[in-house]
Amino acid sequence: MSRNGSGPLHEPALHPLLALGAAVVGTLAMYLGGGAMIGLLPLRTTITVGSVLLAAPALLALLAAGLPLARTLALRPVDRPTALWSATLGLSLWVASLGLLELQYTVWPPPEGYLEAFRRIHEALRPDGPFDAVLSVLAIAAAPAVFEETLVRGVMLSSFRPWLGAAGAVLASATAFALLHLDPYRFAFTFAVGVALGLVRLQAGTLVPCMLAHGTLNTLTFLAAPLVDDPTGPLPEPEPLLGAALFAGGLAVTVALLRRFRPPA
Repeated sequence: MSRNGSGPLHEPALHPLLALGAAVVGTLAMYLGGGAMIGLLPLRTTITVGSVLLAAPALLALLAAGLPLARTLALRPVDRPTALWSATLGLSLWVASLGLLELQYTVWPPPEGYLEAFRRIHEALRPDGPFDAVLSVLAIAAAPAVFEETLVRGVMLSSFRPWLGAAGAVLASATAFALLHLDPYRFAFTFAVGVALGLVRLQAGTLVPCMLAHGTLNTLTFLAAPLVDDPTGPLPEPEPLLGAALFAGGLAVTVALLRRFRPPA
């Protein structure tokens, strides 16, 4: 693979050091800016603005370099079957992630207060009706999916590939994706999801399926949390067999779905 980016991925790209720098600045802006807004703005607004801040430095860097945003980010439309496969991939990744986290829970319980923090967030975002539910999904599921994918699979993966090759770019971008969440307990989960979405980005030749799959995964996590978690009860006992079954089933479907993605004609 030559450094000029020849190969299946033809989008122009930032230098990888610029992409890394933009990612660091964006991550700091997201957490520091979001932290400053807590209590001043509604939580949904804070999450949405934080997501925008994450990708903003990278987008500004693209503009400063004179690179066309749509082409550089590979924002090509997809047909209905591809959109369906993308949403189904989000479902399979959600199932696999449940299994992976259950297996991890068997050998490594979450730190004290970890689950309580997530419960407080979901309680604050609990919708009062259908319209309120849509707003919550847009804030906690759609906005992070769009802007995280813009930064990681749109800017960083394309920047890494001419220097690291396809496999190296997928692994490096997945590592960056896991690190930007600043959550050691979910590192394995976010890294695994990052690898799958990186493969989709390369095979589909467009960023849109990654956004759709990521958004579906986030939406299912948000909607299912109140159904599977009892905030008044103690921590449940680990269920490694259930975790192994969910992980194996979700992984098998994910691998099968990855073969469905092809570059647009």
